[in-house]
Amino acid sequence: MDGEIPDMAHPRKTVSENNLLTRLIFPEFFGVPHQIDATFRMDAEYTIGMTEVRSIRKRLYDSTCRGRALE
Repeated sequence: MDGEIPDMAHPRKTVSENNLLTRLIFPEFFGVPHQIDATFRMDAEYTIGMTEVRSIRKRLYDSTCRGRALE
């Protein structure tokens, strides 16, 4: 289980490191946000910084809203 943590929504499954960044950026899409591993959050905040996470969230949210407005 090196490099993986338990999936909080499905305790028997694991989540690859590639999906952990997605979990940090969009926690609301993975069940209850507060169940996301706090240690991972701290590691990710240290690694990429919350400024970058907020920036990515805002850009994706803005582009999604614009896309919906055009429909």
